[in-house]
Amino acid sequence: MDLVASVYLKSGRYNEALEMQEYLYETCKRGFGQEHPNTLVWKAGVAIILEKMGRYNESLYLGQPLLETLKKVLGEEHPDTLNRMQHVALTLKQLGRYDEALDLEQPLLEISKRTLGEEHPETLNRIQYLAVTLGHVGRYNEALDLQQALLETAKRVFGQEHPDTLTKIEVESSKRVLGEEHPDTLDRIQTLAYTFTKLSRYNEALDLQQSLLETSKKILGQDHPDTLTQIQSLAVTLEDVGRNVEALDLEQSLLETSKRVLGEEHSDTLIRMENLAQTFWDLNRKSDALDLEQSLLEISKKVLGEEHPITLERMQNTASTFAQLGRNNEALEFGQYLLVTKKRVLGEEHPDTLRSMQNLSSTFWHLNRCNEALNLQQPLVETSKRVLGEEHADTLNRMHNMVKTFRQLGRYNEALDLQQSLLEISKKVMGEEHRDTLIEIQNLAQTFWDLGRQSDALELAQTLPPALRNFLDKETRINPPMANHNLLRMKKKIWKAVKDTGLHVRQSLRKIVRN
Repeated sequence: MDLVASVYLKSGRYNEALEMQEYLYETCKRGFGQEHPNTLVWKAGVAIILEKMGRYNESLYLGQPLLETLKKVLGEEHPDTLNRMQHVALTLKQLGRYDEALDLEQPLLEISKRTLGEEHPETLNRIQYLAVTLGHVGRYNEALDLQQALLETAKRVFGQEHPDTLTKIEVESSKRVLGEEHPDTLDRIQTLAYTFTKLSRYNEALDLQQSLLETSKKILGQDHPDTLTQIQSLAVTLEDVGRNVEALDLEQSLLETSKRVLGEEHSDTLIRMENLAQTFWDLNRKSDALDLEQSLLEISKKVLGEEHPITLERMQNTASTFAQLGRNNEALEFGQYLLVTKKRVLGEEHPDTLRSMQNLSSTFWHLNRCNEALNLQQPLVETSKRVLGEEHADTLNRMHNMVKTFRQLGRYNEALDLQQSLLEISKKVMGEEHRDTLIEIQNLAQTFWDLGRQSDALELAQTLPPALRNFLDKETRINPPMANHNLLRMKKKIWKAVKDTGLHVRQSLRKIVRN
């Protein structure tokens, strides 16, 4: 990538970086031809910038044919070809196309082992990437096997106490080798704290984080970006243990410092703004959350662009808050724009597009515009079955929502057909005595009753525990909720900047879905 374009990219000036890189690519293509190595380098740079801008489909549109050209011009085992394979796989993962990413990463790893050797750092990195992808497709045991083998290889190749080998459970080694206040030691302590939070051992995490914060203030100063990251991490854990008021005090102060030190438009400041809005939301101060979210959205449009995935996510958060405040018409306006934009930017079958469709149908439902809700729900359910599978939790939730809409419209026979399918899936996936299966039976009995099939309703009710048999009693009858407006409310917590080189890849963004 061109040096100037690279500087623009690192500064978040994506449009200028893209303009510069596209100019170089077109110039080189005219001068040397489409398959000249220099042309291919500039083309790869364009694909990388598009990916950074969240324009994943465009990046892929360039990147996939580029990969084929590199295979032809340089050969399948050339380092540039292998790097391009990895980049295309990463872009596919951004689009939620994990199976296709896996189809690239598995042969990539085999080629890397053969050409570079099993213990080469690039091979080890590719093992790590593959392990992550296996986790995304639910193949956790295979991912774990790879990661355990990777750790053993790193120990053998680099040594037990090499910085690339030391893991989150080897903090004491790091203290002994590097010193207690060395940045890498502090990073490993923070990673250990993160692991404690994942294991719900929050008090141990808090002890580590409070100590880290004091050390960071002492060594780096109160306003250093890493100290601000430590404050954010501590606030996250305080929220995890329900100490939201203390987290709020930290986050309000942190946001003001971040604005002063980094600037109002810095990406870390924007994420802290988002986090503070989430904390207001958790404390039921939704109007305060909305004020922040609207300001954040305007800055995000300006800095990232109106169609950047992060901007769209923040727009969804704002729409969700409007809906929670009963301002459904404003939520509807956002929701309609979001769905059209996500279809164009991400594709019609991207998980985020499907969630926007679900949220919009929910908004229509709450505005009593049930026919319009149904017009979205029917294709949504079919797409969800095809893309995610009939037994996926999101698919089942969307089927439930469609049942509720059919019932609201008095179309009980169509509701009945769906409910019978849902009951069979619930028995298969959850078991006949699971609470969700019992709820399915209860709701199916209600629909039989509404259709005048009282004997079928009563017969079905006899299979329920006594407390649930009175399905006509509003106090005992349990309905699955409509799609939550907040399905896409992602709360991003900075943990550490991503370190893409070497084996030590730090956790960068912690995402918490607000349900």
